Amino acid sequence: MDKKIILDHLLGKKCQEKSGLYIVSIVGTGGMGKTTLAQLAYSHSEEQLKNTLLCGAAGSRILATTRKESVVKMMRTTSSWEKEEELKEIGEKIADKCKGLPLAIKTLGNLLRIKNSEEEWKNVLNSEVWQLDEFERDISPALLLSYYDLPPAIQRCFSFCAVFPKDSVIERDELIKLWMAQSYLKSDGRKEMEMVGRTYFEYLAARSFFQDFEKYDDGNIIRCKMHDIVHDFAQFLTQNECFIVEVDNQQMESIDLSFKKIRHTTLVVRESTPNFTSTYNMKNLHTLLAKEAFNSRVFKALPNLLRHLTCLKALDLSSNQLIEELPRELDKVKDAGEAEKAELKNKVHLQDLTMKFGTEGTKGVAEALQPHPNLKFLCICEYGDREWPNWMMGSSLAQLKTLNLDFCLRCPCLPPLGQLPVLENLWIRNMYGVKYIGSEFLGSSSTVFPKLKELTILGLLELKQWEIKEKEERSIMPCLNHLSTRGCPKLEGLPDHVLQRTTLQTLNIRSSPILKRRYRKDIGEDRHKISHIPEVEFSSD
Repeated sequence: MDKKIILDHLLGKKCQEKSGLYIVSIVGTGGMGKTTLAQLAYSHSEEQLKNTLLCGAAGSRILATTRKESVVKMMRTTSSWEKEEELKEIGEKIADKCKGLPLAIKTLGNLLRIKNSEEEWKNVLNSEVWQLDEFERDISPALLLSYYDLPPAIQRCFSFCAVFPKDSVIERDELIKLWMAQSYLKSDGRKEMEMVGRTYFEYLAARSFFQDFEKYDDGNIIRCKMHDIVHDFAQFLTQNECFIVEVDNQQMESIDLSFKKIRHTTLVVRESTPNFTSTYNMKNLHTLLAKEAFNSRVFKALPNLLRHLTCLKALDLSSNQLIEELPRELDKVKDAGEAEKAELKNKVHLQDLTMKFGTEGTKGVAEALQPHPNLKFLCICEYGDREWPNWMMGSSLAQLKTLNLDFCLRCPCLPPLGQLPVLENLWIRNMYGVKYIGSEFLGSSSTVFPKLKELTILGLLELKQWEIKEKEERSIMPCLNHLSTRGCPKLEGLPDHVLQRTTLQTLNIRSSPILKRRYRKDIGEDRHKISHIPEVEFSSD
């Protein structure tokens, strides 16, 4: 019904008679569904409406949504009600208190679905939260009730999310790392901290504190957003501890006064900002997220700024392309002595590690950066030595599941990765010094790559041969499911030991013309060797 009214305003005869800009306003409190209603109208199937809005033809109208103090009761609660008969009366009274706001109904619905007793429902209905005065009511009683029902540890994790700018895309794994940096996650001996973080995240997602999920095929969440009302609520909870600071000439002086109280912040610095030295007052800062591009003045001041932030636990400068290095105390390891101070081999709970080296003289540093055997994800980029560190040769990576070797330009051969017992995903990319892959890649284990499921070889421009010459029978890649070779123009063939795997479901060959001729359908001389593979793809891009 509401959508029909909007469409009448946009397409009716009266609006067609008017010329110039025409604005239709949807007025209501936050969380009522104004934006959703606008999207429903915009996405209407009528081509007339679609063409009008997209092309700016005669009769175009702008549909705007906004939040005001006045409440327009546009939504009903009937469709939101599905509960057992004995709780129906209580539930309807709670729904009345939501005043038709979809966000409130959804939030309380997710709260009540885990409450099984009549007493628990009555506690929600009779809560003092509903009696908040009009000013405090802007924070949403429904969100307060749901928040108070969270365990304290999860409350703290939620309120931290106020550090993200409104409408930000929040990466689940990055958020969990930030929680870990603040010591918000505690391992109980059975669960690692990252698993605890995922549990907390899923708990908050189930309670409608997050929305707009992007998921993997298996249903796990990759990233999400927060509703603007939920974001306002998180900022209300943190008061002066979490800030999104937008700095310009006019704001600088007033913001400086509160810097000493800030614990977590995202900085957005305008080009007009004359200097940034006053941010040295943020000596108690625990989290600094610089998601927006810095201007040149801030860029120059950054190294000195970081030296003043002695309490800093989490730093994200990933969006700032100007930054090439950090102060030596934080990064830019110069020699093996400095690397040893990191004591990576003692970091029992370290799960994910990226090593990015310079162009030469890196083996000593790499040796000193040996990780703990519990490591599960490792990326080595721009390794500049011809020899691999010794800890890649043995059983030092016993729990490693994913390995990415990228732009290791001087290495003439690959390390014996076949003896990694639980490795599932292996990416070998842009290693221009490798011309031959042979038995050295397999190692000496009786079963080679026992758990490997996905192997990608990409951008090995000089690779000519990949051979497996076995004097005795060994099981080689018994679990291999996906094999991809891309950008290997000189590679002459793939080893039979790999292609004959009955587990192999996908073979992807791109920008490898010799392989394409050899294995393509009908005329390829070795097409019969891959005929059992369900999905074979060739491409020249």
